[in-house]
Amino acid sequence: MKAIKAARAFLIDSQHVPIQILNGPRREIAHLIACPGNWAWWLSLREETRKTKRQWTYSLYAQIGWVCVGQLLAIVTYFLPASSASSIGIGLAINSLWIWMVPVILGWAYIGTQTSAGSIKVAIASISVPVLGQETNISGECIGIRDRTTFDEPSTKPRKPLSNCCRCCDEENRAERRESLSQQHIESSSVSRDIQQTANTSRNPDEPLRPLLDDEPDDQCSCSPHTFLGFSIAGCDLEPGPIFNYARIWSHMNAVQHVTSAFRTVTRRQQKECTVNGQLWNPALDRYDENFRGSPQELSRYISESESDEPNLTTQGVSSPNLVLNCITAAFVAVFLQWSSIGAALVIAYRTPVVGLGCQSGSYLIYGIVATMVWLTLVFSAYLSNQWSRQMETSTIKSHWILGPSAVIFRLVGKSLAAANAVFLVITCVAQFTGLYDTCWCDACIPSLGHKAGWVILFASDAQIVAASNSACKGGVTLSIASATIITSYYLTSRGDEIFKRNMQ
Repeated sequence: MKAIKAARAFLIDSQHVPIQILNGPRREIAHLIACPGNWAWWLSLREETRKTKRQWTYSLYAQIGWVCVGQLLAIVTYFLPASSASSIGIGLAINSLWIWMVPVILGWAYIGTQTSAGSIKVAIASISVPVLGQETNISGECIGIRDRTTFDEPSTKPRKPLSNCCRCCDEENRAERRESLSQQHIESSSVSRDIQQTANTSRNPDEPLRPLLDDEPDDQCSCSPHTFLGFSIAGCDLEPGPIFNYARIWSHMNAVQHVTSAFRTVTRRQQKECTVNGQLWNPALDRYDENFRGSPQELSRYISESESDEPNLTTQGVSSPNLVLNCITAAFVAVFLQWSSIGAALVIAYRTPVVGLGCQSGSYLIYGIVATMVWLTLVFSAYLSNQWSRQMETSTIKSHWILGPSAVIFRLVGKSLAAANAVFLVITCVAQFTGLYDTCWCDACIPSLGHKAGWVILFASDAQIVAASNSACKGGVTLSIASATIITSYYLTSRGDEIFKRNMQ
């Protein structure tokens, strides 16, 4: 089915933004998936997102090419007779240290990112939905899918997801806001007053209110704080960009599960010739769409595996076995790429005479350890945010009072360490190239050998130093290039299709 392929393409291309699947009182996602007249909407969505997709550019090719040329020149120059062993060895180590950026950038470009942070939201809102209950050709609002993008900045009020973040007071707050909007509209027009009164008397009081649109005010839930120290508790989950994909593993996979489960259920019921309203199946091609007509509640039950009407779909998912396996695989790949590049630089610096842990190799080791701590801290912070969000969605008031502040604190610590580590690495590279590490204390590897065992090279030639460190340089360069090649190949064959196919089975 073309609609399924288009949905798969969109879910893959939208990994870099926080999306949410909406059903709501109008049963939006149910209409988009169950009604044949809306299947073209998915094709239009795929085309709109591809229009703003960041393409492979000549500048990207040029930058990657210069990195490869620089590494090649450093390797060739190192083995030339007239080369300076110390300076070229530093170049090999630093090139190996930074080579992890090549597969990461290529992976981002291949998976697909957008040219701007709001392009996904614009694409969803710009497409006209042919059928939505009694309405037709609806456009200008996000139907069925919402981009929850925000930014984690101090003193910035976070946006609340459209799903009930706290069900104990959500209806009351939304009713108050919608009453305020209705009053403003009533005062501006007598016709609007009549329409509003009719709508209020005809609405079922037990029916959940329609989620607020983007142009409607959305205050914070007063039941529990959404910020701590001025920072959003949801944090990196709501920030756009592939660098924050680690924080969206639960929410994005939950969105994938909602869509794939709905398409899978609809496909199976089509094969069994089950209609939406429970009447007999009409095999006539010219009346095929009649098999999928029904009330919003019937459409919602039609896409549900349990045949239950679910107006409020969860945003945050649980850690399923497949998700845990994906996370373990991704963690292994990330750690392998990071420590293979750092390890290559560390081997070159450590095994170049004087052999030992000195200023250069010690700096690489510190950088690697802190980078790993940053990764663990930020992932743990994202996990705490996920647990907090799940409790707020389900009104499971257990330990949300400690989960939220802990998530913010761990995220602040992780980002602070990341910023300090980046500055430290740049200073280290500058210090090596400018000769600030060319001191007796650093050359003698005092940090590892001590003042009594440390020594410096006085009369050895560059050729002798090259011969002594030849095996280390070959091994380090081979390790860095091989790991970058392996990880790049892994990225280019793991775009995300296998996850969608596994969920569709």
